[in-house]
Amino acid sequence: MAECARLFECGTVGGVPVHVDVTNLGGAVAVKVLIGGRDYIATSPPGFPDRPHNTGAAIVEGGTHTFAAGGTYALLSAEAQALVNAGFAIFA
Repeated sequence: MAECARLFECGTVGGVPVHVDVTNLGGAVAVKVLIGGRDYIATSPPGFPDRPHNTGAAIVEGGTHTFAAGGTYALLSAEAQALVNAGFAIFA
């Protein structure tokens, strides 16, 4: 039996929420994406793992981090996929 998607809001782009499917987040690897024309404002919802880009400096729970438009960043694979699916980034 397939498991249903579990969507988590992990940030916004231009005020539009970015929802990540955290169903299979456990073995996620870092994936590089090129952020499109608007900044990605990432949040740190409770229980969301640290992003590879943070390199040990995790976002404080409830805080935000800005991934600038035009920049290339390593993010969790599920988060990168959500940004690409929404048209806010491309795989680098």
